[in-house]
Amino acid sequence: MSNKFTRTLSLILALALCAALLVGCGKDDEPEPTAEPTEQAFDPAAYVKGGLDAVYLGEYSDEYIAMLGGETKDSCAERYERGMQVSLEVFCTYFGIKYEQCSESVRTELMELMRKLYKCAKYEIGTPEQSGEGYTVEVKVSPIAAVAQTAQEDYPDFAKGAAERIASGELDKGSQSFIDWWAKSIHDMVNAHLVSPDYLDAQAVTVTLEKNSGGSFAFSGTSLADVDALIVSYPA
Repeated sequence: MSNKFTRTLSLILALALCAALLVGCGKDDEPEPTAEPTEQAFDPAAYVKGGLDAVYLGEYSDEYIAMLGGETKDSCAERYERGMQVSLEVFCTYFGIKYEQCSESVRTELMELMRKLYKCAKYEIGTPEQSGEGYTVEVKVSPIAAVAQTAQEDYPDFAKGAAERIASGELDKGSQSFIDWWAKSIHDMVNAHLVSPDYLDAQAVTVTLEKNSGGSFAFSGTSLADVDALIVSYPA
């Protein structure tokens, strides 16, 4: 496990895949004279919570979907699955798991673990404040400790023991059995910490919502990346 490993690019990609932006609702060229279209009210707190729930929990409230104006639960679910895949790649790289070389059953277990891990995401949405034509919303994130606990408490002895067994010829590092064993061992260690998950001290992040070129509100700048960096603790 490399101390030089960074997650920034993968996190940006994950968020780009997962985060749906608000889309403006257009009007028909010839609207029905008896019915004026009703503009969807924008609730910044509900939008932020809905966006985070969609990214981490795979949950899409009717209120959130309505504010997206054109998105469906199916399209949000597709982005959630792609985001989980990118997060799994980050996880595997961190622990030296050769995901693409793992057997199908182990890959399935790893993906299920990733969903379980992020289902533990813990955040509180503060009161929105007007900022020009946009909003700022404070989000208090309690980082999930399971990965950090595994890395600091379980991994060192596990890696040392594996290295000794490889050196003695007991384990073949290039074999399919070793690749699956390594991945499954990491899976089991992290999973054990999720039975009753612990959290690190909550940290506050301010996210910004601004209007995009289409006139609809969206997360701006590094708002989502700042939140994501705290959801699961990955110690260096």
